[in-house]
Amino acid sequence: MGRLHRDHRHLLLDEPALARVITRILGNAGYRVVACTNGEEALAADELRPCGVLLTDVIMPGMSGRRLAECLHERRPALPVLYMSGYSNGLLGTTHVLDEGIAFLEKPFTADQLLCKLHDVLAGAPVPG
Repeated sequence: MGRLHRDHRHLLLDEPALARVITRILGNAGYRVVACTNGEEALAADELRPCGVLLTDVIMPGMSGRRLAECLHERRPALPVLYMSGYSNGLLGTTHVLDEGIAFLEKPFTADQLLCKLHDVLAGAPVPG
């Protein structure tokens, strides 16, 4: 069995409401996007082909984006994660839904904002080796 190579251009997207638009934006930028409808589906997709980065909404029915990231970090602790939400007020800081210092993109956002934030997240990720 060959060694797995994590490709940072292979992105796992767990955001059903915006999946088509985000997939088009990222696809046009050269990313291979695997769009999933929920956390369980995202975990199964990652099992088949490990992703290089996770883009997830914070608040979702069923498994939250934070829980999904925790599950994926059990497999690969250095996996970069970009969270997004339209409910930024109250997500950061004292509520601890998300810790300060995480990569976060507030909705609504532009294509440029998404690509810049994703680039920043990946720039801080370890180089696959």
